Parts: sequence; structure tokens; C-alpha cells
Amino acid sequence: MIFENYQRQNYPNKELIIVLNNDKMSLEEWRLKAKNYENVQVFQLPESATLGECRNFGIQHAQYDYIANFDDDDYYGPNYLVNAMKIFEYIDADIIGKLTTYIYFEESKKFGIYLYNRENQYVRHVPDATIIAKKHVFDKVKFPSITLGVEKVFLRNCLRKGFKLYSGDRFDYVIIRKANKNEHTWQDSDHDLLKTCKVLAETSNFTDLVERK
Repeated sequence: MIFENYQRQNYPNKELIIVLNNDKMSLEEWRLKAKNYENVQVFQLPESATLGECRNFGIQHAQYDYIANFDDDDYYGPNYLVNAMKIFEYIDADIIGKLTTYIYFEESKKFGIYLYNRENQYVRHVPDATIIAKKHVFDKVKFPSITLGVEKVFLRNCLRKGFKLYSGDRFDYVIIRKANKNEHTWQDSDHDLLKTCKVLAETSNFTDLVERK
């Protein structure tokens, strides 16, 4: 889904940097796929490299002034980057994300809002998959050389350095809860997660529901 999420973005000045972190993955095969899209680079690091090390490596190869993390399991709407970049124009923030998000449960087809009422405010944490940061942040704070909880440590260190973190609105992004839970590092059950959600619909197609009207 990573290529589809990238291709879908209406933001013009974009690039995609993929860092493979599995020794069984074929770099040649992924670079062949990447040729179907503009401005995509694919690298590979040993499986022993941590998630934080992979992130820092990718950032070193980035040419633009903003770094956005995309999770290949989730859905990013066409205007995700367009609307995110507008936030930087009128909010004094170094890092933005979405603490309130839409969420979709594949198994039950339930679509709703996760962590209601945490939009459009300064916060101390946002989900890893929604982090967008000004590139200069990484001159002072790197991702830690760990794999689990990498964004929590990174954001905490950013706040200690005085960088400001802002949660935008919930639109343009959806957490996808797969029917196969083995595909998630987030091991909470759907039943438990639904307790923290406001269910809006049962649907097989949520894309029209996540756009700002």
C-alpha cells in the first residue's frame, strides 16, 4: 500500500524513500517496482539495524525540508500532505501529527473516530504513522537506536529540546486494523479498541468519509 499512498498524494513536491529492513526482501525487486513511480529511492539495511537507525538513514537521503512518516498498513487520503503543510503556515510548530484519528476495523467493517477531542491543539505525543517534522529538527534530535517505542522516545527528546508538537484534525488519515492481528505490532484486541472509539458507520468503503467537507 505504500506506493498507492504515495501516488495518491496531491502535494507536488514529494519524494518517497523506502528503507528495507528484512534480509529476505529483494532490493532489486523493490527498485523495479519503484520505477513505476516518480522520485522514489529504495535502500536496504541489514536486518540487525533498528527501526530508529533505518529512519535516520532515510532522513539523510531526503532532499526536502519536511519529513513525513507513512505506515504502509494505513490509509492516507489525497490531500493528507497538502492539508498538513497548511498547518505549518499558520501554527507555530516544529512537528505535527494526528492524535485524534479515524480508524477502520476490517473484520467488523466498523469505521469510527479514535481518541475523540484531541484535535487542533498542542500535545505531547502523536501516533508514529502521522509524524511530520521540519527537517532541521533532526539536526538536534535523532531517532533512538531502538525498534519498539521509537517515536515515544523521539518526541519526548524533541519536547525537551524545546520543539513544539501540534495535533491537527482527524481528516485524510485512517488507521487500518487488519482482520489478521498477527500483522500488527499494536496488540490490543479490536474489542478493547472499540471501547475507546466513536463508531460512525459500518461500511466497505470509507474513503469518502475521511475527506474534509
